[in-house]
This record gives sequence, structure tokens and C-alpha cells, in this order.
Amino acid sequence: MQKDRLVLLSVVKYLKAELLASGWSNVTFVSQFPDNDNKVVMSGSGDDEVVIPALTIVPQDTFILGYAGIGDTTIKSRGYYAIFLYAVSMGQELDLGSFLCDSLYKGEINMYPFTSGYPGSPEASIGPIYVESASHSPSYLPHHPNVALRYGGVVEFTTLIYT
Repeated sequence: MQKDRLVLLSVVKYLKAELLASGWSNVTFVSQFPDNDNKVVMSGSGDDEVVIPALTIVPQDTFILGYAGIGDTTIKSRGYYAIFLYAVSMGQELDLGSFLCDSLYKGEINMYPFTSGYPGSPEASIGPIYVESASHSPSYLPHHPNVALRYGGVVEFTTLIYT
């Protein structure tokens, strides 16, 4: 796998563990939100439904900054990511967004090789992922016809890795 994908999967693994350890056991991770708004629900058991609170991590941009130093062969890469989330209420969205922001910025995130496939059980870390910045912005749509989509937000963060 390419390093962008390893960073993404490692961040998902990290956030799942952080959320679970902090009591956020009901947060649904999805690879993307469905095109049909009616598939995002407060509770349900239908096919292809996403039950909120839910989030997805979307890579925004990645670029190589160059080598770390003269004569060094270590490449420095920066990645930009966004977490789109929906919550049950304004308070839950604020709590979840702030929690994600704090966890990313203060956490120690390791990059794993995922040689056995994701989610798998990665053997050992292949280096740290540094989070340079993280921000949270609520995005409320109080009159949206789908109640499940009224309380959303975005957490944006920047990563730095050396490979």
C-alpha cells in the first residue's frame, strides 16, 4: 500500500481505539456517507443505513516536502485530511468534534504496514505520524428534512511523516 493509505488506515485504527476507550462506543465509521439522505438515520436496521453518530475520514491532499536534511534519504510528506461527522444533537456534535480534535493533536499515532490487509492486526509500527494542526467547525442545518443530518461538523487536520 502507498503511504497515504497507510496513514489513513493508521489514523482510523487510532481513532477507533481512542473513541472506544473514552466511552464513544456507538460512533459508526463509514468509508463514505450514502448519496441517499434517507439512508442516514437516527436509529434503524435497514440495508445500507448509516446510524448516527457517524463519521468518515476523507483525504484532501498529500504532497512531498523533500528530504529531511543534506545527504539524508528520508522523505518528509505532509497530508491533509477532513473528518465529516453527523451527530444526534448540537451538544453531541460539539463534544465529538472537540474530542476528535484533541485526540488527534495530543495523541501518539503510529503508522502500521497493514501487510495482512486492513483492518488485520499490524505487526509493528513503522514510524510515528505527527499531527501538525487540527481544527473543528460545526455545520448545522436546523431545517434539513432529514433529522439525522441537522447536526454535522468537520474536523480538519494536517499530518507529517518521515519515510
